[in-house]
Amino acid sequence: MREEGCFLVDQLTEQTAEKLFLYLRDLIYDPTEASLEVNSLAPEFQDFAKGLIYFGECLKEVRSLAHDISRGDLGTKFISQENELASSLKSLQATLRHLTWQISQVAKGDYKQRVSFMGEFSQAINNMIIQLDERTSNLEREVELNQLKTQALERSNSLFEALSYSMSQWIILMNTTTLERIYTNYPASIILDDSSTSTELTSWLEEQTRSLQGISASHSSQLTLTSDQGIEKHFLVLIYPMNWYEQDALAFVLTDVTEEVAQREQLESFAYIDALTNVYNRRCGMERLNELLTRKANFTLCFIDLDNLKYVNDKRGHGEGDIYIRIVSDLLSNIDKNAIVSRLGGDEFMVLCEGLSLAESKERLEGIREQLHVLNSQSDNPRFYSISFGVVEVRQTNKHSASQLLSIVDEKMYEYKRSKKTERKALLE
Repeated sequence: MREEGCFLVDQLTEQTAEKLFLYLRDLIYDPTEASLEVNSLAPEFQDFAKGLIYFGECLKEVRSLAHDISRGDLGTKFISQENELASSLKSLQATLRHLTWQISQVAKGDYKQRVSFMGEFSQAINNMIIQLDERTSNLEREVELNQLKTQALERSNSLFEALSYSMSQWIILMNTTTLERIYTNYPASIILDDSSTSTELTSWLEEQTRSLQGISASHSSQLTLTSDQGIEKHFLVLIYPMNWYEQDALAFVLTDVTEEVAQREQLESFAYIDALTNVYNRRCGMERLNELLTRKANFTLCFIDLDNLKYVNDKRGHGEGDIYIRIVSDLLSNIDKNAIVSRLGGDEFMVLCEGLSLAESKERLEGIREQLHVLNSQSDNPRFYSISFGVVEVRQTNKHSASQLLSIVDEKMYEYKRSKKTERKALLE
């Protein structure tokens, strides 16, 4: 009987242990299904079962709180104060809630916040806050500097516009990509509004902008504009590459040098033009002769001497002599449209004829001599206008210098003069 009773106790103990094991298994793997009937257990295990059930309830609260924290839900959850299992999680929840508040303060610009818990994580957060503080300070300084630069640029632009408005130079900015004008000062805008010159100027600006794209240094050029009335204006143009409000541009600064050009041309006229005849003087004539020789041109060199100039000056006065010189000069200037006529001395002229043969040059000079004879015959007072000349043909193969050629043609002129004297003497006899 006793053995049978022991068997029943052992059997009940095994059943209780199995129920307790199943409860613990469900509590770990399937908490919602975990249940334990205390009254179905052996009496000596019922208090233990009640404690185990309380442990299960605490464990469920811990699992629920950990699940919410893992999803970022830091809202307050009801956790029984007696649940010691959840104390660390509740502390972590409070820490994370405070950390969240601190991060939100940092996001608002409060970089004095420091995290003093969570070890290396706290140090990383604090380093991030310090870096954000430094970057924000740098950005604030950069913004302040940019504001100062913007204010300075606005003042500079205002000063530039005020100065450019009153400047006599034309200032035109061209976009190097679109070839559009992006700025013109007041004097330039007036010209660009003038239809007689705006088309020519605009075309020139676009051509220059296109050809000078990519230059890194200043460039200079010259421009001549002709109005509908045929009036020419000359300009010295300085061109500068620049960036204008984030646009690659070329700045054209045009200075009117029309008066200077006229003065230079006048000075050149004084330097190269014979004052009495308005043909080239000896200096210019010799330069042109040397230019022809340098480029190995084919031309005729004519040397002309006025006959009887000393007699005219002595008998009729130097006024009559000047008239004589100008008459011959005008006739020589019409020898050919491409002829270069220069007065070498008092009664000596040189004519350079590109495109005329030796025979044609002689024929035309003889024609001038005949015209002078006609003038002599038409005058009430005896005149003695006449010329003697020598002509040489200069070809590409020429080896003589300018002075040598002049010596040769001078000798030919004297041969011609002697032959004419002989002819006159024979006629008189």
